[in-house]
Amino acid sequence: MLTRLEIDNFRCFEGFVWEPASKQLILGANGCGKSSMMDALSNLRRFVSGDAKVDELFPLRERTRWLDRAEQKFSLHAEIDGVSYCYRLVIGAAGDPIKPFVQSETLDCDNGAFRLSFEQGIVRIGHPDEPEALYRIGGGRSAISSVVGGNTDTSAHADRFRRWLGKVSCFRLNPFQMASRAEGEDADPKRDLSNFAEWYRSLYQSHPKRAHALFKSLEETLDGFDSIALQDAAEGVRLLNVLFQRDGEKPVSFRFNELSEGQRCLICLYTILHFVIAEGRTVIIDEPENFVSLREIQPWLMTASELVTDSHAQLILISHHPELIDQWAPRHGMRFLRDGAGPVKIKPWVGDSESSLSAAGLVARGWDDD
Repeated sequence: MLTRLEIDNFRCFEGFVWEPASKQLILGANGCGKSSMMDALSNLRRFVSGDAKVDELFPLRERTRWLDRAEQKFSLHAEIDGVSYCYRLVIGAAGDPIKPFVQSETLDCDNGAFRLSFEQGIVRIGHPDEPEALYRIGGGRSAISSVVGGNTDTSAHADRFRRWLGKVSCFRLNPFQMASRAEGEDADPKRDLSNFAEWYRSLYQSHPKRAHALFKSLEETLDGFDSIALQDAAEGVRLLNVLFQRDGEKPVSFRFNELSEGQRCLICLYTILHFVIAEGRTVIIDEPENFVSLREIQPWLMTASELVTDSHAQLILISHHPELIDQWAPRHGMRFLRDGAGPVKIKPWVGDSESSLSAAGLVARGWDDD
């Protein structure tokens, strides 16, 4: 799981340090850096996986406006299968025209027992004092993405870290972009889940038994829900249908995009639980309550809490919703704060033990831990 994230000179972050727990609720006013934190993490994920180069993900305009320096720093710590990893990335800027480049990149495993490093165009793999391999790459892409195969322990660690980070998922659901047509399978969900049909098709092919747990949860919270089915439409194309049933009658089928926005979001939220959280992965969801009623979000939150504990996963929620605040803020709350247009600061949510107000009531009045 993600244990520490450091960001410096990226948007509103200067010397930012965050140590998330397995369950965390992030609170904060609009513009306090919650979405930018997700963007930084998503960009690191894409960079390490080799999906994009550094100048595409961290352009010069993303530097912190009040800092007069080009150097950006990111650090990500994780605990994966009992092994501690520390990833550091330093981005500089040079050339004519000036462009970002990788100044240095390192991945340490078990406090430096193994290291992969990149500096001045050279990748070193192995023990810090006795590297097992040296080779050159350009300064635009991740050294970790350049490691392919290999029998060394460090190569195995690099591959494990890359696969773990590649499965860290950030979501902000947008039901208006979700369609029913799946022209193929997509194992990588998009942040807004606009590819939900293709993603569900991939999930069902890989883990058909998990669909039964998903259906059971949806039966308990979505009135009349019966099942989800993939219907052949053309060669290689399938349509995502959702079936509903009234007592004693034959189920009626609806295309996924014919459902209400709330129904689509609820199906997506439970799919995330049963197919992603159940695998013990790290998941961040920005405002999961959007489009979902109060009666529906509460059982989802209870199921989420149970699955995170049972699967040793990590779930980080960003929310303004009173139900989520009341349930998670007292034990799992963390506040993102900004003084005007200054840098993001972070502090645990404390509340007021002497107040009769709920956690959400304190937040609504601005009395939380003042």
